[in-house]
Amino acid sequence: QQGNGHIPYRDSKLTRLLQNSLGGNSVTAAIANVTFSSEHIEATKNTLRFASFTKSVVNKATRNVAVENEKILQDYRRQIADLQRQLSVEQE
Repeated sequence: QQGNGHIPYRDSKLTRLLQNSLGGNSVTAAIANVTFSSEHIEATKNTLRFASFTKSVVNKATRNVAVENEKILQDYRRQIADLQRQLSVEQE
């Protein structure tokens, strides 16, 4: 944290909480809650800056696919068999 009370974007607690959502493999929605009260003008400005930043983040979310162990083993066995055939052909 700097001496003037400003917390840089990357060092904020909110950023750490949202770290996996901002720029990760997810669809993200952000809601900015602001007030018109002059007492909280700085907090409102900071919130709007953060909201503006989050608008510019582009995520390319993809569906995670769970692969069963048996399918992985079948693929490995097939690859091993192919490699063994290639080796036996090369050795002949």
